[in-house]
Amino acid sequence: MSRLLGKLARREELRVTRADALGTVGSMPGSRRPEKNFSRAASTLEFDEVSGPLGLHHVRQVREKPSRCFGKVALGEALCADPLLLARLALDATFEGLPLEGALFLDTETSGLGGGTGNRAFLVGLCWFDKDAGDFVLEQLFLRDIDEEAALLERVRERVEAAAFIVSYNGKSFDVPLLRTRMLLARVGPFPERPHLDLLHIARRVHGRRGWRMSLGVVEQQVLEFERGPDVGGEEVAMRYAHYLWSGDDSCLQDVVKHNCFDVWSLVVLLGYYGRTPEPETRGATAGAAPELSAMARVLSRAGDLEWATRLADGAVRCAGEQPARLDGARGAGFAGKEAANFSADARDALWTRATIAKSRGDKASAMADFARLVLRADDPDARLELAKFYEHFTHEPEQALALVRQGTGENAECRERREERLIRKVERMRR
Repeated sequence: MSRLLGKLARREELRVTRADALGTVGSMPGSRRPEKNFSRAASTLEFDEVSGPLGLHHVRQVREKPSRCFGKVALGEALCADPLLLARLALDATFEGLPLEGALFLDTETSGLGGGTGNRAFLVGLCWFDKDAGDFVLEQLFLRDIDEEAALLERVRERVEAAAFIVSYNGKSFDVPLLRTRMLLARVGPFPERPHLDLLHIARRVHGRRGWRMSLGVVEQQVLEFERGPDVGGEEVAMRYAHYLWSGDDSCLQDVVKHNCFDVWSLVVLLGYYGRTPEPETRGATAGAAPELSAMARVLSRAGDLEWATRLADGAVRCAGEQPARLDGARGAGFAGKEAANFSADARDALWTRATIAKSRGDKASAMADFARLVLRADDPDARLELAKFYEHFTHEPEQALALVRQGTGENAECRERREERLIRKVERMRR
């Protein structure tokens, strides 16, 4: 779409230029673009002109107290987040020692949806915490005219340079590469290198199994319980800016400015949400907390923090209402799946997560107990396979392993046959 808009604009500019040169514009009805009026009096947007070393840029600032809530989370929770937890969820130890007060929250609205050198950030939202005033400052920079891009980008560069790290949502793939390219083309200096916490990656790790569309608006609704109300769709933003450049009428951008505000505030509260202490006692030991605790336990396990991952997995199992399993309950074929009717998908996920973490820690007895519970409760072929491996190699009970394998283990036929043949030989040797 951005390429199409660019082509149309260039074609019309060329046509008008040629007509002006021939003195024929007046005789060509409908050929001239509407007169653009960028005067301050005609503007419906509350942006102030600021003069800088590279020219004018247009800016507005909004301040909010840390107590201001968006949904069920206050802005100030971002200042109380646990840097260690954020580093674990980001799978990046860089964030362990960074000051949260130094975060710069960044979001852009652009003239197109794709990449390419013709795509510009015409509205940039920046937010930081003002320690002196005790407020969060949201600053928006608006590109009223293409000639002002260098001044706008210089202001962005200054704010990034003053920050300890950047927080965005999909900014690693879109916003920052775009700004880096535009700064290079505008020759305002390189985009400052700062640690970058992309909350989209954390959202996918924590909520990826929930089946949500991972847009920022959906995560707001599902996680923060925040409703924006009427909002401009992302696909409309570029068209509205194109209309503004064509006509000079900026009233169509009021909803875009509001949309950008919500995006930036959401970054602040999401940082606070994901940085909350994840123990069940803090988040609420309810069944609804189980999927999130299970997901966070898996991420912490990937990060190598198996002790913390185990505590979260224990909490997920408790939230799901599961009781400790008896290992002997899963012996033999007659017990498999008898309790499956009252077994939830969240409970299955929690038990599987705890079992695999216990296996990674080398706690084979605990892992066996949870896999046994899954065999009893869910008739789970993957759990039967894991339990059969423990019976074969840990407790050296090939008969129990063989009984489980014959019920089905989720392996392909060739692997299952080889496993069964090996277990049969072991059983025969034990009987001699």
